[in-house]
Amino acid sequence: MTTTIKWVVLCIMFAIVATWLYTVIDSAWSQENNASIWITILFFLSAVATILCGFNAVDKEDSMLRG
Repeated sequence: MTTTIKWVVLCIMFAIVATWLYTVIDSAWSQENNASIWITILFFLSAVATILCGFNAVDKEDSMLRG
């Protein structure tokens, strides 16, 4: 159960980071510093991490219910 909670917390953390990065992609700061491409890459990496952590949490919970 504690491993599932850890994965859920990681999933929520990555989701918050992905949401923040999504709002920063087209900000004036990122356009002035030509950082839009890097922020976009970081956004997709954090979105993928969110999905993987979510799947891992479900997999851990499912394996605990079976065994």
